[in-house]
Amino acid sequence: MPKTVHTGVPSAARSCVFCGRTGDMSKEHLLRRKFIDLYEPPRDLRYIRQDPLGKDFRRMPVSQFQVTINDVCRACNGGWLNDLENAVEPFLNRLIMGEPANISEHRVDHELGLWMVTRALLRSKLDPANAHAPIELFREMFETRRAPKGTVALIGITEADVLSAGYYSYAIYPDGYTGLVTFTIGRLFFQVGMALGEVEHRPAAIARNEMRHFSEQLHFVVPYDRVLKEIHVLTETDVRALGGWLSALHGYPVLSQKDIDG
Repeated sequence: MPKTVHTGVPSAARSCVFCGRTGDMSKEHLLRRKFIDLYEPPRDLRYIRQDPLGKDFRRMPVSQFQVTINDVCRACNGGWLNDLENAVEPFLNRLIMGEPANISEHRVDHELGLWMVTRALLRSKLDPANAHAPIELFREMFETRRAPKGTVALIGITEADVLSAGYYSYAIYPDGYTGLVTFTIGRLFFQVGMALGEVEHRPAAIARNEMRHFSEQLHFVVPYDRVLKEIHVLTETDVRALGGWLSALHGYPVLSQKDIDG
């Protein structure tokens, strides 16, 4: 397995993105390394950074299990974030292996949503500073222990692990920010839409449109949908299509403007 790759500047110059503490920073893994022991990941896992047009401009031979973020303090990393991961890990393990699992059955719907959103927020920190999710979203998560306003999270099961290190797309507007993070871990698929400012309605508009096409494959975790259903498997083509849907917010004709504006 390749060595862990760290991102960012020395911890002494940083403050925690969640609580704001300075001085005692740690290296938070984007995803727990132990997940990789549950299944045999693809041999070609890579961290790929793309421009808004989809052109690769950085590739690294490192997976989502090896990369770390230096923007989380030791208290958060070993405290509430660790507790959150411990709470959802048994449920996640089943989904990663492609086994049947029921959100309400495990009583982790709230924790699962929080875990998904924290991973999405941290995924944005792997990109250049101008692409990071706004600090306000991290602080709101820490202070309320709830998904920030305007957040949408969906979960599903896929045929195979096809999105190494997560797919992150974002758009900056004069009146706000919108970001979309899509992950696969083994057979687990999850996607988080985030927003701040006057565009807070846009992730929900994207999710509504996705559900028109993938209502049998996706389930809402944020906001939580208590109407449980049998989830059909997402194909690799489905996952790649879902991962790129925020291109609509860059002006590409995936959705109509009416769909985006709601």
